[in-house]
Amino acid sequence: MKWEQVIKKNCGCGKDPCETYGEVKKAPPLTPEEEKLVQQEMRFGNVDRKEAEKRIRRKAGKMGQTKTVSHDDYMRFYKGKGERHFYIENGKPVQWTGETHKHPDGTLMSGKEHKEGVSKKLLHFYELDEKHLKHLSKETTVIKWEELLKFKRRFKKVVTNKKTGRKKTVKYGQAGKAKDGGDRIRPGTSKGDAYCARSNKIKGNWRSDPNSPNNLSRKKWKCHGNKSRR
Repeated sequence: MKWEQVIKKNCGCGKDPCETYGEVKKAPPLTPEEEKLVQQEMRFGNVDRKEAEKRIRRKAGKMGQTKTVSHDDYMRFYKGKGERHFYIENGKPVQWTGETHKHPDGTLMSGKEHKEGVSKKLLHFYELDEKHLKHLSKETTVIKWEELLKFKRRFKKVVTNKKTGRKKTVKYGQAGKAKDGGDRIRPGTSKGDAYCARSNKIKGNWRSDPNSPNNLSRKKWKCHGNKSRR
């Protein structure tokens, strides 16, 4: 939990501080000297206000504190969507990639609707025992090719550092084709304008590095500010 999002929670016990979440110590205010350091960090570190203040608070020890979240609470509030699901077959875990539903007793089951004798009990990755984890392999863990394409890059460029002589490979551009089977990169179109406007809002120091992935991708889309030209 980030210090900016710290709020005073109560599980319903009616006690202060709460028995479950404990006492929340809010982040103390910054001094004028620390405020100047924040402004300097924003100016020379090329970061926004939130990140700059976070860095200064960490150095000054003013991050604020909360009671450590238990494992059960972490799994209940921070896990769920996007998790891989498995069912046990012959003592081995097999990944389930289809639709899921919850049984009235709260058990996660396979299938959109419950079918007696067909729906299988599903487990999250963190719920698997050690005896099940040792059986995980390429055959039991299925990753769809479409999902891999989201992380696979289409282009790569080898960049040499003039000072050190070291070389690094910069990968950029999403692989695969568009939904209609054509090229993803379409300069001078409404799709191109949307990409240029979206990529232009990315924070960080990518503008000062001509070989940053974002700069190289924008060059492919022929971006000029928020517009894409043919």
